[in-house]
Amino acid sequence: MSAVINPVQVTASDRLGFSLFVAAILHAIIILGLGFGLPFARDFNTASMLEVTMVLTKTHQEPTDAEHIASENQLASGSTDQENQPSAPFAGASLNATNGIAPVPSITSSSPASEFSEQHEPLVVLNEAQDNVFINDAVETPDQTSLDYQEKLSEQQLELAKLVAELRQEENDYAKRPRVNYIDTLSAKTATEATYVREWVEKVEGVGNLNYPDEVRNKHLSGTLILSVLLNHDGTVELMEVRSSAGKSLLDESAKRIVNIASPYQAFPPEMRESYDQLMITRTWLFGKDNTLLTE
Repeated sequence: MSAVINPVQVTASDRLGFSLFVAAILHAIIILGLGFGLPFARDFNTASMLEVTMVLTKTHQEPTDAEHIASENQLASGSTDQENQPSAPFAGASLNATNGIAPVPSITSSSPASEFSEQHEPLVVLNEAQDNVFINDAVETPDQTSLDYQEKLSEQQLELAKLVAELRQEENDYAKRPRVNYIDTLSAKTATEATYVREWVEKVEGVGNLNYPDEVRNKHLSGTLILSVLLNHDGTVELMEVRSSAGKSLLDESAKRIVNIASPYQAFPPEMRESYDQLMITRTWLFGKDNTLLTE
C-alpha cells in the first residue's frame, strides 16, 4: 500500500502577506540605519594618536608593568605618591595644548632692531565689512623679564669667574709661601739649630747690655715680656711681635730696638736652609732691676 502526497497550494493572499513582510523589514532597516552609526565606522574615521615619552636614563632591565610608551626602557623610582611622567629638558611638537619647558633665552650678535624687523613683518588686517586696510607697523619689543634674567645670569657668571680667579691666586700664593720653622724655649732643636739660636741669643744680650736704654735705667724699670722675631734665611729681620707685654710700653719698644740694632744676624747654615726659608724665634726677655738684659 503506497502513501499519496498532496501538493501545497500557494494562494494569492499568501503572496501578498509575504510581500508585505519583506517590505516592512526593508523599511525598518532604512529608517533605523539613518539614526544609528556603526561603531567600527566611527573608529575608522577618527585619526589614532600614539604618545611616546622621551626619557634621559635607560636601563637594560625591561619593566614588568609599564605605564608609558618610551624610547628606552626605564624603571620607575622616587618618593612621591602621585603618578608622574618622565620629562626631558626640551619640549617637542605636540597636538596637546601645553606650554612645555621654556628654553633659556640667548643673545645673538645681531642687533635687536634688525632681528625683530626680520622676524615680524607688518601686519595687514582686512575688514570685509568696510573694505578698509589697516597696516600695523608696531614692532614687538623683547620681554623685560627675559632681559632681566639674562642680565642677572651674566652677573652671576662674572662673579663666579672672579671667585675662581681668587681661588687660583690663593693656591699659587700658598704654594709659594716661605717655609717657616718655629723655635721657642720648649721646642726641641737639632745641633745646628741649637748652635744658631745660642749665637743669636748671645748677640742680642751683648748688644742689649751695651746699648741698655737710658730711660729704662734712669727710671729703674724692670719687667718680663715675650717677643717673637722672624728671621729670613740671610739673617735679616722680617717682623717682630710682642706675644706678652711687660705692662710697660717702654720695655716692649726697647726690646724691639735692641733686635734692630743687633741685626743683621748670621745667615742660615746649609742644613737649615735646605729645610726651611725662615725661622721664628720666640724668647722671654727680662729687664732686671740691676739694669741687665737676659733672654731665656
